[in-house]
Amino acid sequence: MGYLLLKARTLANLVFSAGQVSGISFEGLTPILSVSLIVQNTSSIGVTLQSIAGNVFTEDGGSSTLVGNLSSFLPVHIAPNQQSAININVRMRLLGIVNDIITAYQSRNYTKVLEFQCSANVDGVQMPFSFKIPVGL
Repeated sequence: MGYLLLKARTLANLVFSAGQVSGISFEGLTPILSVSLIVQNTSSIGVTLQSIAGNVFTEDGGSSTLVGNLSSFLPVHIAPNQQSAININVRMRLLGIVNDIITAYQSRNYTKVLEFQCSANVDGVQMPFSFKIPVGL
């Protein structure tokens, strides 16, 4: 029983933190944004992040606009008292606002903030989380 409580506490205390945008590529006409996510584990037991999926939004004229989808189905072990960086590819939608995001990344003249709303499967438990990453300056 003690191990199950420790595992539940570990899962509840995982820290998901924004990394950075590391590049933009294209798959046909679809822009693919490469971002990193930092997962920190401050407990004395390791966990395995089995998968992540979610949607990406940005502000457009005062309202939130869906601009892409992300997923990663490669298991990543986060050791006790360690952090791991996970590289995620975001498939961007073909919208005008996506052109603004690409321009912000390439020119560094202004910033667009991306909000990630995700779910992760960590050791068989679904965990919702969100984070923001500025693109540009």
